[in-house]
Amino acid sequence: MSERLPSAPSSTVNPAMPRWWENWDLNYFDSQYGRVYGAGSVLEAGYRTLEKWLPSYVAEFNRQISADILQTPIYRTIRPDYDTLSADSDQPRLIVTVPHTIGEVGQLGRSYQVTWRLSVEVYLYGTTDWQETQAMTMAYAAMVRTLLVQNQTLGGLTRSVIFESEEYYEGEHTSTRTTGITLLHFAVTVDNVQTIDGPPISEDPYLGEGSPTAPSLNPLPPNPVAETSKVTVIKVPVQMDDEWLSQN
Repeated sequence: MSERLPSAPSSTVNPAMPRWWENWDLNYFDSQYGRVYGAGSVLEAGYRTLEKWLPSYVAEFNRQISADILQTPIYRTIRPDYDTLSADSDQPRLIVTVPHTIGEVGQLGRSYQVTWRLSVEVYLYGTTDWQETQAMTMAYAAMVRTLLVQNQTLGGLTRSVIFESEEYYEGEHTSTRTTGITLLHFAVTVDNVQTIDGPPISEDPYLGEGSPTAPSLNPLPPNPVAETSKVTVIKVPVQMDDEWLSQN
């Protein structure tokens, strides 16, 4: 499985250090602040789903045509406008972006439902035959579209993934290759993006002892645990009406 390649670092970075945006549970908080999801959650869920499933779709496509025509893409973090493909590159580049929300934001009870625009761009060097390059580009688009629509939860995060459109562009040509680009758009809906309930406040009648009631840079304490009480259940015989019993 291809790994995402980082963009050029602005400073020295330990290559063994995990990239935090790829090693989280998609939820910014897990405390009294409640669930806090964002565009980054959708972005990472999209990448993870593509990285997991796209190699299988590519392998099946190649089996169907009895030739290793397509390759698993390299996942990039920079747009093709600022990236270049080497002339001998057989691996296409793929980038996922989440530029904005779409439609109306819906409040469901005490939480919010939000739909984000998720876009996937694939660009590749093909052959000197533009028709063949175009066919390869369209094949990648078909697999990305099918894969995401068939994984409606993106690994458990989203309510739905709705395909909206796809576009094709002819990139620059060289004496040995032509370049194909496809751009696909999806509407991705996430339930319970955030709650309207925040940390405890002083007016809370059920406020636990020692709970914070004002902003603080210190970590929030664990959620209070309800105390248990000893409960005694007494069985009381039920008196039945003899006349009603005789009639039933």
